[in-house]
Amino acid sequence: MDIYVPHYSQLGLPLQQVIEGARAVEGFTVASPEHLPALKQREAIGREGSQKGEKDRIDIAALLASGTVDLAEYTRVCRENGLGDLVRHLGVFVQQAGPEFAAAGLGDLRKVRLLRKRILRALEMP
Repeated sequence: MDIYVPHYSQLGLPLQQVIEGARAVEGFTVASPEHLPALKQREAIGREGSQKGEKDRIDIAALLASGTVDLAEYTRVCRENGLGDLVRHLGVFVQQAGPEFAAAGLGDLRKVRLLRKRILRALEMP
């Protein structure tokens, strides 16, 4: 579980936007599925090569595999906030992620291939 603390965490997205999109899940207030990948990506990029960065990448893979992220809305949120590079970065991540999807419980290579295709199409990437 990641905890984002106002005035300490560098979210990359306006705090008010994240709060307004938040929802309650099992008694916890969590960011929307469209904000979570961007938040996790910023953390993963900042922690590249560390165990925490690896956990962030697995979390991103699990979010994408769950099918709960509206990728068009994710793309809109990123671009609206000057984070269009995260959309491209997510596409590169999806193309390269293998162990991350397996660690997230998606070990069937055919399913991973289909998921990649669906995500890249939604992100409008070749």
